[in-house]
Amino acid sequence: MLIFFSFQSCTNDDDSTTNSNGYKKTVIPSNIKDLYQAIGPETSDTIIVYSHGGPSEKLDISDIEETQFKNYYRVYVKQAQHINTTIHANEITFDQAIEEGNISTDIFYNVLQHFKTKEKTVIAMSHSLGSFIIPNVLATKPNISDKVILM
Repeated sequence: MLIFFSFQSCTNDDDSTTNSNGYKKTVIPSNIKDLYQAIGPETSDTIIVYSHGGPSEKLDISDIEETQFKNYYRVYVKQAQHINTTIHANEITFDQAIEEGNISTDIFYNVLQHFKTKEKTVIAMSHSLGSFIIPNVLATKPNISDKVILM
């Protein structure tokens, strides 16, 4: 099996958090509700915590809307580039791209934790780029989701 990752617009590697052209490292907002958008019945016993494809500048909240999941509370989790507009506006280094991916992992895990404390069934679901975030969550954090669906 061959796995290939491609990162575009990366300059020479370094560990700085700010580039001379304006990139700044993402800071995760402390208010959990700033990390996602949700649709559906909040009273549902099942919550789908969803990480969409990308990378894109805007959160797409339509990916699973026309599916069998309409009766569940659907939580669309933001990724680093949705919170930090300097990522798309500037070249970043490979190391900074890895760090931003890890920040997206932390964001997803924080949202999972938030909904798991509500004693609901929590399904971690992803598509495309999101399917790299969830395995990173599973590899680096305790598994707190009841099910995982990677698409």
